[in-house]
Amino acid sequence: MPTNGRAAAFASFMALLVMSGAARGQSPGPSQALCPTACPADQTCINGVCMVPAAGPASQALPIAPSAPVAVWPTPAVSSTPPPAPAASSPAGVVVAPPARSPLSLLPYLGVHSAVGDAGKSLDMGLHAGIFVGGRINDWVSLNGEVGLDWFNPSGTPAGIDVTDRMYTLAFSPLVQAPVGVGRFVIGPTLGGFVTRAELTRDQSLTGVSSTANFTAHGWLVGANAGFFFPVSSKIDLGVLLGFRSHSATESCEKVDNQLESCRSDNLGSSLKMFNTTLAALF
Repeated sequence: MPTNGRAAAFASFMALLVMSGAARGQSPGPSQALCPTACPADQTCINGVCMVPAAGPASQALPIAPSAPVAVWPTPAVSSTPPPAPAASSPAGVVVAPPARSPLSLLPYLGVHSAVGDAGKSLDMGLHAGIFVGGRINDWVSLNGEVGLDWFNPSGTPAGIDVTDRMYTLAFSPLVQAPVGVGRFVIGPTLGGFVTRAELTRDQSLTGVSSTANFTAHGWLVGANAGFFFPVSSKIDLGVLLGFRSHSATESCEKVDNQLESCRSDNLGSSLKMFNTTLAALF
């Protein structure tokens, strides 16, 4: 082929390539035609979504998901005042012992007595009073001395005759004091002696002559006490004390007016038996 023909053919081929490239640059790509609006300069339209191109091929680019809201919890207020200290309490299973009682034991009582048996047929109910005074060996046992007074009330006394009859007792009366529930049960024996004094006065309006007779007796007594007390304070208990006494005379004396006193120690009759019911306080 001649040189001029080759040159003309090469020029025609280059002109065709230039026209083809210009036509391709003016027609929009399929991906850009699908986005409703133009994408920013740093994003590419892929399948109708503007996306930031990844470092790899465009087909691996992922859409940017909007960031999820972060929940922010309020900080709790801190009080500057310290919490109150817990109340002091005893450890579990520990029993707090009651306060120790005084080593001195006192038990005053006041009530009535009732005589029974043959020796008490002529006596009505009378006054019974006294006191226990002693010391505690421990919280359970006390050793006491007892001083008592019984004021007798004779029945069937003839008119014009006035009778005063009383008995004094002194005894050893220990007590066992056992806690029972909320109270305290006490029990113990009594052993001691007694003295009775009776004065009989006859009014002169009946016979025109007044006279006075004095009778005394002494002997041994034996008996028992029992009661129940409830606490009213840390040092005082109140309750009921019951007792029984049997009095056996060993000698009896009498004196009428200004005559000599006469005494005897035999044929003194049966023993005097009495039941006592009293209100008492235990210290």
